[in-house]
Amino acid sequence: MGELIRGDMKTDLATLLTTPFSGTTQVEQAVFDCTLMDSVKSYYDFRFSLCCGLPQVTLRGSPEDFQQVINRLNQLRSIFTDFHWWLDILLPHLQQLKASAEGKPDIDWWQKICHSVGGGSDISMLAGWLADFVPYISDGTGHYRKARCDHHHYTQGMINGIEFGDFSEAVTQTDFILDDNGHETKMKLIAGFLGIGQNTKTGALRPCLGWLTALPV
Repeated sequence: MGELIRGDMKTDLATLLTTPFSGTTQVEQAVFDCTLMDSVKSYYDFRFSLCCGLPQVTLRGSPEDFQQVINRLNQLRSIFTDFHWWLDILLPHLQQLKASAEGKPDIDWWQKICHSVGGGSDISMLAGWLADFVPYISDGTGHYRKARCDHHHYTQGMINGIEFGDFSEAVTQTDFILDDNGHETKMKLIAGFLGIGQNTKTGALRPCLGWLTALPV
């Protein structure tokens, strides 16, 4: 988008402001371009389009790692008997992940990661097997309900999945007191999925875990 703006402007002002230095990273260049977009947003309407499909998936973890997850799930089944409805659904997916780690991926199963039925990207929900890993969603008031439910789609009829708008932030927040030589300050410890990283060679994305402390709002 930054290149399009620079090509459209009659002066070299955009190039002057956003030309990278020798140590500029791709992330920093993206920040420069976002700043440029914000500066000229009164003159442009920005539009991005999505393309269907995941070109590839990099599976992290060994077969032994996934077997360990399977073993832990079976232990959880013996402890939380009321959760069999969810844990039993997860087991086939974990076995598929283990098989993929062993070099025996089920391509048909992988193609259903986001949507169980193909047909385009106009479905605003997660309706593939990835949705099975989310048992509950919050309504924002401290109450929870089962995440997957039936939704009517205008071309595909009834679809069982999770609306993207129902997902909450994937972080935990814990209150604590910071004692600075007797001066106490209320703080929060925040941890979880805080962003994404990108492979500079392949462009592949990955979720990034992190943590931070912050003052409560």
